[in-house]
Formats: sequence, structure tokens, C-alpha cells
Amino acid sequence: MNSIKYITCALALIISSVVTTTHAIERYHTAKMKYFNKGNYKACVAVYWNDSNGKKQNIDWDAKKETPMIGSNYCLNQGQSTTVDFAKIESWTKNSTHRVLREGDEIWLRIEIFGGDNKNCHKDNPKFIYDPDGTKAEMKTSGTTLNNNRCKITQKK
Repeated sequence: MNSIKYITCALALIISSVVTTTHAIERYHTAKMKYFNKGNYKACVAVYWNDSNGKKQNIDWDAKKETPMIGSNYCLNQGQSTTVDFAKIESWTKNSTHRVLREGDEIWLRIEIFGGDNKNCHKDNPKFIYDPDGTKAEMKTSGTTLNNNRCKITQKK
């Protein structure tokens, strides 16, 4: 009877370790994110991060100047792209009323599609973590304003 209990416990431990390892969250240390608008629409980019207090913060991104937005917004037409440099966000937030973006904060993009959906590029897995020495992730949206326009990761390192 005791050997059955031990075998049952051993099997439970093996199963739990397999389940845990197959659901591990990937984290990518990221300095920049490149977004491609491959859809048949105009799209604006907003930058989001969870600050050190766990509060969601955001700022609009000027896709033409590739800086945090100050004044009028510049959005992307089909076939255009922009690269968000999170070091610029970090620097800008130090001199603003926003909570400062810091190394180790989770980061993501949100895409506003004119006349259609807003697409959150926030992923539960993988998670992108701000690291000024990190790599560049790439993502895109495609399709139309209301169909097949999900934000997809095309490169992560």
C-alpha cells in the first residue's frame, strides 16, 4: 500500500514538473521595437509599460520623428514602419509628469487602427522587458481595419 502512495506521489511530481516547464514564460530583454504596418489602413503607435509600482503607463509615439509624441501625431500608412527606442522613452519620462520607464519594466506597443480595431501587442508569452543593452523585437499588423489585423511578433531575440 505504501509503495502505491510513493509511486502516485512520484508521478504527481513528474507531471507537475512537465506542466511547469512547458508553460514557462519567455522574457526578452529588449531595447527597441520595430512595428510594420502591412495592413490596408492608417495606424498610430502608443508605447506602454508597467512601471516599478505595477501601474500601466503609456505615451503616444510620433512614427515620423521616432520620438515620444509632443503635439500632433504622425501615423503610418500601409507599408510604413517605425522603430521605438525605449531609451528615448526613458529619457523623456524623466522630464515629464509620466512615471519613469526603468530598466526591468515590462514593455509593449498598442496600435490604433483608424476606422477599425485597436490592437494590443501585449503578450502573456513572451514578455518584453526593457533593457537598454537589449535586442530589437519586430512586430506587424496586416489585413483590413476589422479583419485579420492581429498584432504578430515577427522577430524576437
